[in-house]
Amino acid sequence: MGDDGKPPGKRIEETGSRPASIIQDIHFPVREALRTFQFWLLMTGISLRLLVTVALNTHFVPLLVWKGMGEAASAYLVSLFAFASIPLAIGLGWLGDRWSKARLSSLCIIPNIVAMMGMVFSDGPFFLYFFPFAFAIAMGTAPLNWALIGDFFGRGSYATLRGIMGIGYGTATFLSPIYAGWVFDQTESYTIVLVTFSIVFAVCAIFFAILRPPATPLKNSAREG
Repeated sequence: MGDDGKPPGKRIEETGSRPASIIQDIHFPVREALRTFQFWLLMTGISLRLLVTVALNTHFVPLLVWKGMGEAASAYLVSLFAFASIPLAIGLGWLGDRWSKARLSSLCIIPNIVAMMGMVFSDGPFFLYFFPFAFAIAMGTAPLNWALIGDFFGRGSYATLRGIMGIGYGTATFLSPIYAGWVFDQTESYTIVLVTFSIVFAVCAIFFAILRPPATPLKNSAREG
């Protein structure tokens, strides 16, 4: 019986539009999860996303000031970003329950790439105001990323697997703000930083786009049969 008291087969029929990884009762022991390509691909995708978003969050106001916006106006855009994050996080969570979380995570990174490249090649104000919304969309994929761990590998090893992933994204989020600050100190420009982060985000989007659920462990299949 499933968590909702319905047989797994019935749940699949009623929610056939949902990804199979959401509706199956899956359990990967930690060692088996670590042997899958999907674990490392997901870990890398999450680490790359956080590498960029944490650095952008840290340098949010200096980045806008560099583009000619005043500090006070930049602070207002921080509030705009925070306000936009609320409905976006809720909306993306709702969509993630009805569509592929991995593909949604991939698509939601694209607006941020457009915003960063627009800030590099355009001096107009449009991309300065578009940036908070695009950034909020990318940040709104965080719940989807964490939910993918449970969807792919089950709840039994969730905490351990997320802790292991923390080694990757912890290192990334420690280094990326330092990198952005160092480049700006050397060049007095965020151009190289934004181009670098756009490339990293493009790779991240590709990784999430090709991400698929791993095959169910043989032991689980035998037990279910």
